Amino acid sequence: MCEGGEARAGGVAVSLREARPWRPTPLPAGWSDGLAGGLEALGREANPPAEGMGGIIPELIGPPILRRGEACLAPTDESTPLRRLAWPAARILDAWLAGALRGEAGPSPKEAENLIGLGPGLTPSGDDFIGGMLIALRALGEEGTADRLAGWALPLAARRTGKISLAHLACAAGGEGNAALHGALAALASPGAEGLAEALAAVHAVGHTSGWDALAGAVAACAAWTRGAARRGRPRGFEGRRPAPV
Repeated sequence: MCEGGEARAGGVAVSLREARPWRPTPLPAGWSDGLAGGLEALGREANPPAEGMGGIIPELIGPPILRRGEACLAPTDESTPLRRLAWPAARILDAWLAGALRGEAGPSPKEAENLIGLGPGLTPSGDDFIGGMLIALRALGEEGTADRLAGWALPLAARRTGKISLAHLACAAGGEGNAALHGALAALASPGAEGLAEALAAVHAVGHTSGWDALAGAVAACAAWTRGAARRGRPRGFEGRRPAPV
């Protein structure tokens, strides 16, 4: 309950009198020109932890991804139980995303359902991955694809994951997540990937692997968007276009 500038729950009161509204910063002007270069820079600088889904980032942004118009995820490190379970589902979800960004009205990616609730902790790695994908799609202005992904993920999450992770996914469906992820997206889309090292340090500090798990999902969306732009020979967004803040 909120009353008199305080939030109260279970006998605990938290003052909100000095709280300020927060919204993620939109991507910088000209973001569509810098995104491919930012992904390449991330491929050189990323040093994800051994656990979680951050280890698939190199495959998501490797040269084959940028050269071809289709989803083309290569075999990746399956050295951990989580990655052995996550990789096939992530590959299927990536293929679905590529089709959705082309405007294909295919069925929901049922075979990717294993991602939801996959992994330990309050926000499992699979949930963080999908959340990062949702946040990136909103940032890129791909509202229709984000709506489709959210419409598939949220009802499943209500049955397959915990309340805290479900709340995070609901925020991600609206385009909002941890400030570190938004900072990483802005760095990826900036000329010369300015500030990327600092952004990755902030991502690394989020949870045990949650920051990198979410970044992997965001990278999947950005790489799929970039593949589509390369196939068309020009960015999907026009020069200087900035997606509307959510």
